[in-house]
Amino acid sequence: MSKIVNKNLCSNYSLNINESPIGSASNFDKYLLIGVPTPWKSEITESEKFPKKIKALLQENPNLLKSTKILGFNTETKYDDVNKIHIILFAKPKGNFENFSKFEFVSNQKNLEELILHLLNSNYKNHPSEINQNNNSRDLLICIHGARDTCCASIGYPIYEKILTSKQPFKVNAIQVSHIGGHRFAPNIIDMPDGRNWVKLSKDSIDSFISQKKPFNSFTENYRGWTILKNGFEQVAEREAFSIEGWDWIHKKILSIQTLETKNLLNSKLIEIKYCNSDGTKNKKIHVEVKKAEKLPVLKCTKNEITEYSQQYEVIKVTRN
Repeated sequence: MSKIVNKNLCSNYSLNINESPIGSASNFDKYLLIGVPTPWKSEITESEKFPKKIKALLQENPNLLKSTKILGFNTETKYDDVNKIHIILFAKPKGNFENFSKFEFVSNQKNLEELILHLLNSNYKNHPSEINQNNNSRDLLICIHGARDTCCASIGYPIYEKILTSKQPFKVNAIQVSHIGGHRFAPNIIDMPDGRNWVKLSKDSIDSFISQKKPFNSFTENYRGWTILKNGFEQVAEREAFSIEGWDWIHKKILSIQTLETKNLLNSKLIEIKYCNSDGTKNKKIHVEVKKAEKLPVLKCTKNEITEYSQQYEVIKVTRN
């Protein structure tokens, strides 16, 4: 049953009720970005300039989208014409906790369907349409999808503009993308290549976030979770490890993250994380006990009503070995 509330932005509503984003990051093995010039419809595939061949292919083969997130992105490059489609794939290596690999392509309409089938079936290496094979860039995927939710454009786009003028000692690419999910946490950003989901950053904090000049603990409430992890318990536990190690955490080698069921009145779960330095030295292990807390209402901006609830989590105990 939906509940009508006073007119408000979902982002303000979430902030006012102190909703924590941690544990709500969506889990995908691939992010497939399709170059789609704006304007966009609420559903990116319904947009006028979304490639019709890709739309038909996805409709005919819905199983291809398992563990794959399709995003439109505003390329603003020479490839945006009727004959050339710009495509970026971020793919997670199987069976480990390494960074996503980036593959970039430019395809003509004739070969587009064949290329997408290859990408969705993990046949993407050394494809003739591939460009920029040496991809070591840092890419911030920023949701600016105002047709989906007003918060995405009104909050996300100014952050995109701020990043463009940010002076950093290293190159950072800001990419405008369609609906990531969780617009109440706008701006919603996926940081590639590690695939971590960051939210609620401001124009005042975005520079220090990118440069990591402020300690990680200044951004704990901006961390939604690591998209590599499949459930909220593990995402919460991983944030605890992040808090212990600071920004060095993103350079650690994660050996394993596993959930151990615990039988107690709190109905909590014990998460074990094993890791070491990037060179394989200094093995460490932590245990984090996490339980479900209350559920908080989620406001839908477009309908101005509450139709779902967000699961919150609580850390009970952290043990370091």
